[in-house]
Amino acid sequence: QAARKNIHNMERFVFDNIRTDSQAHTEALAANIEGFANVTYIEKLEFFCDLDLRECDMFDPVMIWDDGHLTVEGAAHFGQALFDRYAAEMIEEIGR
Repeated sequence: QAARKNIHNMERFVFDNIRTDSQAHTEALAANIEGFANVTYIEKLEFFCDLDLRECDMFDPVMIWDDGHLTVEGAAHFGQALFDRYAAEMIEEIGR
């Protein structure tokens, strides 16, 4: 599809084509847990996309398959990024 549209910025194309139904469910879930104490909502897109630039880098290596499933490489990237960003905070919370 990208080749037929002569897309010059694939990262922006991916961001602009995030499934709106999936994103609506994500936003609803985040809103529903706002009032819960000691619950942190983690937006998976933040691990693959720069929300300020409105770009998603998911191709080197390929990290997504079809319209939303992670490849093995994508799962490894997500797991490492999640650990790097939240592990210390989670371990601290467990110790309390």
